Amino acid sequence: MSPHACCAALIFVGWAALCFAQSRHHYDAFGRFAGAARRRAFVVGGGFALAAAFAWLVVTDGWEFGPVRWAALLCLCALAWVLLLAANLKCARWSLLVVPICALILGAV
Repeated sequence: MSPHACCAALIFVGWAALCFAQSRHHYDAFGRFAGAARRRAFVVGGGFALAAAFAWLVVTDGWEFGPVRWAALLCLCALAWVLLLAANLKCARWSLLVVPICALILGAV
């Protein structure tokens, strides 16, 4: 399994979760405002996903290349998330499920 594909999926989901923690994005995607507990869960989940991807890349690539690859994936996934969000906000929420599944399938091949 490719650690880079899985880390990219973790980073993408982390950005999505942090985005949905904001009231307006959550309302636009889900049709209702998020409560305090749900917003907190999105923030904690998004932060954990970004930190887990960083740790995973440091373990697999070492301190020389892990943080650099994490920063590059951070930028690329942020760009992909913004483009998906601008294209279709209602379908963007499903990327929280689809992207990790695709990464696992691609990583297994």
